[in-house]
Amino acid sequence: MAHRLPAERPPRPARTLDPPPGLRDPGLPGRQEGGHPSAHPDRRTPAHLQAQPAARHGHPHGRGHRLQHLGRLRHRLHHDRTGRAQDPRADRGDGGRGGVRTHDPPVGGRLGPVRQTAHVRAGSRALRRFGGAGVRPLRHRFGAGHRRHARRDNGPVLRGHVRPSGGPVRRTLPAQRPLQRRVVRLPGLRDLRQRLHPAHPHQPAERGRRQPVAHGHLHRGHVGGQPGLRRPHRRAGTTPCPRRRPRARTRRRTAGLRSARKAVNVPTSPSGATADLTAALHRAGVTETDDSPLARSLYASDASLYRIPPSAVVFPRHPDEIAAVLSVCGEHGVPVTMRGAGTSIAGNAVGPGVVVDTSRHLDRVLEVDAEARTALVEPGVVQARLQQAVAPHGLRFGPDPSTHNRATLGGMLGNNACGSRALGYGRTSDNVLGLDVLAGTGERLRLGDVPGRTAHSPLLDELSRTVRADLAVIRTELGRFPRQVSGYSLEHLLPERGFDVPRALVGSEGTLGLTLAARVNLVRDEPARLLVVLGYPAMAEAADAVPALLAHAPVACEGIDARIVRTVAERRGAAAVPELPRGDGWLLVELAGPDTAALTAAAERLVKDAGALDSRVITDLGHAAALWRIRGDGAGLVARTPDGAPAHAGWEDAAVPPERLGSYLRAFEALLTEHRLTGVPYGHFGDGCVHVRIDFPLGSPGGTGALRDFLLAAGETVARHGGSLSGEHGDGRARGELLPLMYSPEVIGLFSRVKGVFDPDDLLNPGVIVRPDPVDASVRAAGARPLRRTELPTLALAHRHDRGDLSMAVHRCTGVGKCRADTTAAGGVMCPSYLATREEKDSTRGRARVLQDVVSGRLGPDGWRSRALHDALDLCLSCKGCSSDCPTGTDMAAYKAEALHQRYRRRLRPRSHYSLGRLPTWSRLVTRFPVLTRIANRVLRSTALRPLLSWSAGVDARRPLPSFAPVTFRRWFARHPAGRPPRHGDVVLFTDTFTDAFSPEVGQAAVAVLEDAGYRVAVTARPVCCGLTWISTGQLDGAAKRVRATVRALLPHVRAGALVVGLEPSCTGVLRSDAAELLDGDDATAAAEVADATRTLAELLSDTPGWSPPDLSGNSYVAQPHCHHHAVMGWDTDLALLTRAGAEVTRVGGCCGLAGNFGVERGHHDVSVAVAEHRLLPAVREAAPDTGILADGFSCRTQLSNLADRPGEHLAQLLARRPDTAGQSLSAAQDQGRCAKRR
Repeated sequence: MAHRLPAERPPRPARTLDPPPGLRDPGLPGRQEGGHPSAHPDRRTPAHLQAQPAARHGHPHGRGHRLQHLGRLRHRLHHDRTGRAQDPRADRGDGGRGGVRTHDPPVGGRLGPVRQTAHVRAGSRALRRFGGAGVRPLRHRFGAGHRRHARRDNGPVLRGHVRPSGGPVRRTLPAQRPLQRRVVRLPGLRDLRQRLHPAHPHQPAERGRRQPVAHGHLHRGHVGGQPGLRRPHRRAGTTPCPRRRPRARTRRRTAGLRSARKAVNVPTSPSGATADLTAALHRAGVTETDDSPLARSLYASDASLYRIPPSAVVFPRHPDEIAAVLSVCGEHGVPVTMRGAGTSIAGNAVGPGVVVDTSRHLDRVLEVDAEARTALVEPGVVQARLQQAVAPHGLRFGPDPSTHNRATLGGMLGNNACGSRALGYGRTSDNVLGLDVLAGTGERLRLGDVPGRTAHSPLLDELSRTVRADLAVIRTELGRFPRQVSGYSLEHLLPERGFDVPRALVGSEGTLGLTLAARVNLVRDEPARLLVVLGYPAMAEAADAVPALLAHAPVACEGIDARIVRTVAERRGAAAVPELPRGDGWLLVELAGPDTAALTAAAERLVKDAGALDSRVITDLGHAAALWRIRGDGAGLVARTPDGAPAHAGWEDAAVPPERLGSYLRAFEALLTEHRLTGVPYGHFGDGCVHVRIDFPLGSPGGTGALRDFLLAAGETVARHGGSLSGEHGDGRARGELLPLMYSPEVIGLFSRVKGVFDPDDLLNPGVIVRPDPVDASVRAAGARPLRRTELPTLALAHRHDRGDLSMAVHRCTGVGKCRADTTAAGGVMCPSYLATREEKDSTRGRARVLQDVVSGRLGPDGWRSRALHDALDLCLSCKGCSSDCPTGTDMAAYKAEALHQRYRRRLRPRSHYSLGRLPTWSRLVTRFPVLTRIANRVLRSTALRPLLSWSAGVDARRPLPSFAPVTFRRWFARHPAGRPPRHGDVVLFTDTFTDAFSPEVGQAAVAVLEDAGYRVAVTARPVCCGLTWISTGQLDGAAKRVRATVRALLPHVRAGALVVGLEPSCTGVLRSDAAELLDGDDATAAAEVADATRTLAELLSDTPGWSPPDLSGNSYVAQPHCHHHAVMGWDTDLALLTRAGAEVTRVGGCCGLAGNFGVERGHHDVSVAVAEHRLLPAVREAAPDTGILADGFSCRTQLSNLADRPGEHLAQLLARRPDTAGQSLSAAQDQGRCAKRR
């Protein structure tokens, strides 16, 4: 077992790994002393491929006319079409806007109103006649002092490739790329009219008007032969309008990230070369491209350590579009990288040039042949979706990686994915029958069992000749054991294996061809399964036992370290871990077959041969699922060491023959100790494959050097044990440079020749496998620096779980992509916005990537106020589902609150922040006097005033607003007579705003239940508020003020021994988690005391001696747990209480979609409804009329009332129906409410 040593080791000199002599590419220099190939100054892009700076009028070198500079827009706030107040200066960081280009109406089953791919600002009364909305764009002004500085733009990364003639094309270093200006024109009225009424031709441009911009893409002119700015046209004989010089204006420097850190000079807008590329893609028929700063940030990373921003991202709708992308990129010398779910841990799915995302549209199961047991799929289909499609036939696709609920088949084909059950069902390559691929030459190959099979191909003839020349090398070095995934699997091309090209292409990581479709084999899904858990003193001893277990033909044999189990227990509670046998290392062995009795006998024989310290046979499916969940979340669970340091995936999935696994683990632990690193091993021990996350000091000086040193040493260790650098994830950028440690020069040369056959121009995923990039190049985490209150004084949240470092907090996300998976069927919540839109920017991972770029300074000086960050966070519901469902514990709700705080601090905010964000203040004011309550309710119900009210509050006009209760809970409680003498002491009922002002009947029911249970109920002397609405809108200074007052009001009761009972789950969640994050010093300590004493109603009643729930036998309920209840407190206690009462409960996963202020705000209604339609509304519609709807959250009940017309009820109301409870108090309270309403 490795331990961190206290002493710092001296820095080691950087180790180098050169290719064998004679294998260096001609024209590419070898490594200089202590350097990398990418560091050579003579690797430059040829002149004909370089993006040149645009010349300006009046000077050949680009200096001259001021018309080349757009003047600043007049500083005034305006409201966009979503009703958010916005400062034009906030978008300055995005420079010229790229953005999604959609040239055809969206097709398919996606949510139409949600995805908005073209942004047109329109305005004025005349424009509204043509469907516009908002404010007319202000005309630009020009003059001294209002010139905009040219933005640095590095342009697209034009990666080198080998020409057909063999001559090298040198690579470009970032410092050598020229700078270029770009100015974006806003569309005007004329353009909108032309698009809406195409029969009306354009008239000559009027004086001072711009030429219209084509819808969805940028209109660029040419000046001096270079892409640049098109000057405004004017009619013949006219003169330009005189331009006033606006008043000089000084800009006050605001506190924030800009003053805390010098911004990294990065391009924030597409360059001219990128614009030309996207225009060429459009002309070639590619319907959807995105070269915006947001897209480049989102797709710059996958689940690996590497970050390489692309020039553009393409979302093909048809295989022909992929062919068009390859053709255009070949003409422009731009690389192409295929991407599925982006869960690659080796950097296989990132690259310069164009990234092709197949997961958005090419995601169908095209055909299922149950008789032949095959399926024809597109590359973007998720593995779990394929399983659902074939399950009715009793079939399954064998390989099931831990990311099966979001990994795509294209990605699995790319890296030859395996998963836990590959021991029984084989690798992906073992289950492929045919491929439809596009070679780098542009030739389409239909190989094997696919429609339109290719009969003859010169490329395949050349491949056959290349392989026949090296048959001996292939037979001796490749295919030695099943998990030998590194390099190309050329053993499938041997004559004795039938020259199986489809299987040979699997695992080539998109470097030989682009997958358009695949025919895969299906297997029968055995009806009976049984899990055997074997305990050993340590992981190495568990590995020693594996060879004896393989004789029993298990379907899976997985290893789990005790440290992973302890992490799960600490994060999710002890109930999340089933009882395990004694030991510090366990093997999970799964047996499958047609008969349970036969499996039980087989399990007994296996236990006898296991030599385990202890064992347990698990037949309960729930316990087995919990253990498999721990194993599946392993990559995220070990992303932090026990002391909180980040752990990385630099050395992730090496494999050795199973009989050598124990020896390898011991050598690996010794290697970790030697390098003063720690890691937790786990993985597919039955296949000899080991996963591990290691705490490389990437944020420290010399961190990447330490990474490189360890990877070289680990590669040598694997080679000594006869293993493979990769056992299932592929080599990617993490291991490609290490292949000479594993293979002879002859094999390395053969890989290069095969690459030349399929992709002679090196367009496909360059820098991977053949001519690889250095393993420590483009490391993402190396750019992260601490961001605490010493660097950012305006930091509002404490981020105590991340050592007070916001940068460490947002870098919790490692990109495993579980937020893209639909886990709602199992009760999960994350991520509701992604499940509604299916766009990467709306996933937790996508938002985290943009935040990582902000805190690292990659989005420029306007990071917090950049449009990219705004767009990424806009549809976040702040549900906190990610804080519990994400294996790394990413809390996007907290990060969004912090981001909004930084963006709007001391600035004008959107209208909804003042109306909804400060709702408790307005509610207290309205309900203070009954006459105001009646007036407010009449205004809320007035159809005449509704549009004005909705606009002024920034809410959607389609959203009904709840009415205020005629009698608040606190007013009722003041008149409520004391209950029975208490048997169990005092409780303080936390009176939140929603219970007090909108649904006092919930509080009344809770009082009845608590008094019946033997408690004396009290409330605070003065109204208190948890500050939730301030938190969700980023008004964290105001939130802290209210939380501080609440904690101080509750603390005397808590120290007197009383417990605090919360009824509104979101408010209870604030007391349990967020309150301490908002406060410092003694107040934070007090908040922690209050958090320890805060309970939900179910938690308090379940621990109350002598209390029993009412008999609910025969009653059925559809339960919608509140997202914050699920994330912070957990809903298991509530479910256990209802089960104890005899109720039949159907738990609905996911979010209700309203999410506090989110679904009420203007611009969010469609997404809110789509989220509700995912799980909640279908479950309610399918429920019988007499089925009860249980929803503790006020938002959930409001959403149900608005969309399903079926009222939900709180748990307190359900429990208050007990015949012998103090229901008379509840009835009396309801009578008082009816009387007050009549008054």
